[in-house]
Amino acid sequence: WTSPSLLTTSEIPINQGLLVADPRGKIHALWAVQNEVFYTRWEQENWLEASSVLRRPNEIINYLAAQIDTFGRLHVVWTTTSGGVYHSWANSELATIRTEWVTSDIITDASPIDKVVDLEISSVGNIQIIYSVPINENRGIYLVQSEDHGVTWSEPIQVFDAVAEGWEMVVSPQIREISGTLHVIWSQRQFADMNLVGIYYSNSVNGGSTWSSYRTLSAIPVISAKLFAHGDQTVQILRIEDTGEHLLPVHEASYDNGVTWTRLMGLGTIGTALGPSDVTMDLEGQLHLLQLIENIVGEIELLDWVWDGRNWRAEQGASLDQSIGEMLFTLSIAVSTNGQLMGMYNINASGSNHTFSNALYTFHRLVDIHPVEIPTPTPVIMSPTPTPEIIPIDNEDPDIVPTATIDVSLLQQGAPSTPNQSFLVVGLIAGSSSAFLFIAIIFMIRKRNPAK
Repeated sequence: WTSPSLLTTSEIPINQGLLVADPRGKIHALWAVQNEVFYTRWEQENWLEASSVLRRPNEIINYLAAQIDTFGRLHVVWTTTSGGVYHSWANSELATIRTEWVTSDIITDASPIDKVVDLEISSVGNIQIIYSVPINENRGIYLVQSEDHGVTWSEPIQVFDAVAEGWEMVVSPQIREISGTLHVIWSQRQFADMNLVGIYYSNSVNGGSTWSSYRTLSAIPVISAKLFAHGDQTVQILRIEDTGEHLLPVHEASYDNGVTWTRLMGLGTIGTALGPSDVTMDLEGQLHLLQLIENIVGEIELLDWVWDGRNWRAEQGASLDQSIGEMLFTLSIAVSTNGQLMGMYNINASGSNHTFSNALYTFHRLVDIHPVEIPTPTPVIMSPTPTPEIIPIDNEDPDIVPTATIDVSLLQQGAPSTPNQSFLVVGLIAGSSSAFLFIAIIFMIRKRNPAK
């Protein structure tokens, strides 16, 4: 592992950092500070200069989710403290330019709303956004969809009715799509302690119109969970349960599109130290789980595990040589197509012992995967005319497999620049670019008094 590298600092607390890998070996980073979203990109072993790309006046942006579609567009869904859900996108090659971002009107205003939101984009560009109304008479899990790349949105579809089930609160939904089936998980909270409880699952085989009866995969407290879908019918969930005595990672998989589930060989316990964790999937279907904890000398320690398709194994971790003190911090990870496993964490520290009170750091290492050869894209040229030029895919190239036909006229609606349509996703794992979509748990790490 490399030593932590300072990415940015802020006089104001950083709400969340998020990493997204694309199929060309680049990694995209976003983070929110009050009412602004900032962006940068890792390419050629360096981060580009960060820039403010999204802003919501008079509101606080408190959660981000992102994914890159087969046209090379970087889609971001974000929530605000007032309960709004918004969608924005930009050509990923031009995402450092604020004017390249297109932001839709508010998608839903289901205030109060759980801040966690998730999205999934199909191979033909249809966008699915999942969110929860956690309390009150309409509480439940809801889905909104766009079939024209975010220009218009469907009315909310109820996935789960928390009122009918007598739940006090429903939160933290995630969504993935594979082979035409939508898969959704969520959790519940209880007002008594506000802890996450359980993992619940449902799917839809008709594009979200109707949903299966929900299935309880876990009914005990959980710290976090992550949903993956890949191959033809494989769905995986990795969650970290709190047994009261230790933290227990639990790994389950379905190889028949969610019909039956199998518990896979686990990691064993990972101790009792609460710390942010995240998991992502590489091109070969390997899962990478990282956790940051406080070690016995009060420094940040990185723990690293890999699922190779058969077993979990511990990799060599690292001490990040930073004192924790008392602070809030989160973790996001992503792995590029050329095997660069990148982590990003934010520190919102108090006291005079810290050089920066609010900062983002990154670290990385190479992992053992086989890089995929990606054809060199046509250079993106900014058009001086208001109407962008659509460059058709050359289907005569034997190395390129065309996707389903899309009405390209839709792509011109509201678009400041046309995405590069030769940007093909080769071997992209469905949902794997959403390392960001891991339940955003913010932990308060406090130094403990020594035992007496």
